Amino acid sequence: MYFGDYDVAGYLPIVTAVFFSVDMTGAVGTDAHAFDTNVDSVYINGPFADYGQFGSWYPWATVAPAGYQMVQQGSSMIFTNTLIFPAGTPVAFPYKYGMDPGNANGGPLDDEAGFQADHFRVVRSMAMNPYTMPTDTFGTQYGEPLFSATSTSAASLAVGTPVAGKVPVSWLGRPGAHLQVSTNLSSGMWRDLFETDGTNWTSGYGSTNGFVSRTNWPASSKAFFRLVKP
Repeated sequence: MYFGDYDVAGYLPIVTAVFFSVDMTGAVGTDAHAFDTNVDSVYINGPFADYGQFGSWYPWATVAPAGYQMVQQGSSMIFTNTLIFPAGTPVAFPYKYGMDPGNANGGPLDDEAGFQADHFRVVRSMAMNPYTMPTDTFGTQYGEPLFSATSTSAASLAVGTPVAGKVPVSWLGRPGAHLQVSTNLSSGMWRDLFETDGTNWTSGYGSTNGFVSRTNWPASSKAFFRLVKP
C-alpha cells in the first residue's frame, strides 16, 4: 500500500522537461483587455509551480516566480516556454495562462477564463526531451482524456486494418500504462508489452490530445489488444 493511497503511476518518477505553447491571436481577457504584444506579457500558472507547498499555484496579480513567463516566437503570436518538472509532479494537471497588461505587475492576472476553468493535459511520454504539449489557444480551455481504472475509454485504443502484414495499433498512453496482446480471449495468457509504457515509448504522432502512441504488430490469424495500468 502507498502512503495516503496515492497511485505511484500518477506521478513522474524522474525530472521531466515539458514544452508549452499558446496562441495569443485575438486574445481577450475576462476583463475585456485585448492582448497587445508591444506592452503586455503572458505567463503560465499551475499546481506544478510548487509555490510554498506541493501542488500550489503562485499568486495572481503579483510578481511571478522566475521561469513562468511565456516567450514570443519572432513576430508571431505564439508564445512558448519549457518547464522542468521535478520527480513527483503529477503526470496530468490543470493550468492556465494569464496576461500582465502593460507589464504592470511582473506577473499575470487570472484573466484567461473563469474560476477552475483550466486547461488539462497529460505528459504521455517521458522519453522525449522535452515532451511537447499541443499548442493552446488563449481563452479556449481544453481537457485531454486520462486513461485510468475509472476511465478506460480515455485510452482511445484502436486497432486498424492490416497493411503489408502489419496491424496498426494506436492509443493515448501515459507513464505507468502499457499494451498487452493475446491470441485468445477465453483462455491463455496476456503478453505484456512493457516497452510500450509511457515512461519509454516514443513511436507515434501528435494530436489535439497530445502524443498518440502507435505500433505495427505482425499480422496473424488472431490478435487482441488491451491497455493496462497495474
